[in-house]
Amino acid sequence: MRTHLFYVGAVVAPVIIVLAACQESTGPGVRRTIVFESQGDVYLMDSVGGHVVNLTNRVGEDHSPAWSPDGRRIVFTSIRQDSGAVFGGHIFVMNPDGSAVQQLTFAPGYDYTPVWSWDGTKIAFMSTRDDPNGEIYVMNADGSEVTRLTTDSAIDSDPAWSPDGHVAFRSSRGATDHIYVMNADGSALAPLTDGSWPDIQAAWSPDGSKIAFVSYRDSVSYQIYVMNADGTAPTRLTHTSSHEFDPSWSSDGGRIVFSSARDGYQQIYVMNADGSAQTPLTTGTAAKRMPRWRP
Repeated sequence: MRTHLFYVGAVVAPVIIVLAACQESTGPGVRRTIVFESQGDVYLMDSVGGHVVNLTNRVGEDHSPAWSPDGRRIVFTSIRQDSGAVFGGHIFVMNPDGSAVQQLTFAPGYDYTPVWSWDGTKIAFMSTRDDPNGEIYVMNADGSEVTRLTTDSAIDSDPAWSPDGHVAFRSSRGATDHIYVMNADGSALAPLTDGSWPDIQAAWSPDGSKIAFVSYRDSVSYQIYVMNADGTAPTRLTHTSSHEFDPSWSSDGGRIVFSSARDGYQQIYVMNADGSAQTPLTTGTAAKRMPRWRP
């Protein structure tokens, strides 16, 4: 399994996944709500860590899953033998049961961290197709009309759509990585964070008023924070000595799912939006990352 490009602090171990003990009700009514990646495959589980299903389960590496706003499709990056992506990764979509897999991008290079716009018409992503450092692109949801949004020589990655159509992203164009925001056409680019520490992995709340993000500002490790959409009033939510990554909001804005190595291995946790009631959803030694909550 390859180490993911631009991902910090990953812990990988080739062992079997162990589920959390808590379970939701069983049967055909079970709603699997959280998609995540582990050991080169994309998985789906319910909101308490049960009923885990491997959606991709194939040779290659599948990662960076994200939901369509209607919850009917999952977009992800894959390095698979039948895609022509020998030295890179392409973007695919599939149904929530892993069926109807469709390739969307075909250009040489690496396409990473795809994310759907809130109206479902666009997908933003990072790509090395024109710049080895990576730039932000946007395309129609069917893969057509790919447009480059950033042109800086720095690394631009991890795009995140706001409900009103802005794009936040991580960039190294300053002294260190920070979060920037721009219009959907790449105009009006402006920083949301600054300082001598890195700020990464922005995630907009469903109402667009807040942004959860990851920062090194107050600790010897990456921690999760929340700030207003204009970058003001940053508040720390996690307080551990381990790295905390990958925040994603629940559809009602009341909870945040994330990954953490606080217990020795990268696992998936959930907390209230104010940082309280932090609870593990998965256990074991197999690393699990990039959880995304179903809309």
